[in-house]
Amino acid sequence: MFSGQDEYQTSAKALTVTHVGFMDKDRFLQLFEEHPSLRVQLFARFTREINALEDRIVEVSYDSVQDRLIHLILSAEERYSRDEKNGWLVVDLSRQDWLTCPLELVHGQV
Repeated sequence: MFSGQDEYQTSAKALTVTHVGFMDKDRFLQLFEEHPSLRVQLFARFTREINALEDRIVEVSYDSVQDRLIHLILSAEERYSRDEKNGWLVVDLSRQDWLTCPLELVHGQV
């Protein structure tokens, strides 16, 4: 959008029902001018996303399989747990969650 290129360099496929909207670049920039707090909020969100991606890169690059599994379980517990039944933690994982699991976990090599 801001690089001067007309074509997109990446693509994605939705795993669930998704609504996508597009906005003209000039209108997008105009919104920033009209609502400065929107710009601050958007950049704060981008910052959080970038920090999370950096953490994930470090985790995948340097952590052992066991450490990655522990982080995955703790992260899943924080985001998806519903309750505990008979001492077990109930965690609902989507297809996307499983796709981002360490390969060793999927193949049972942990």
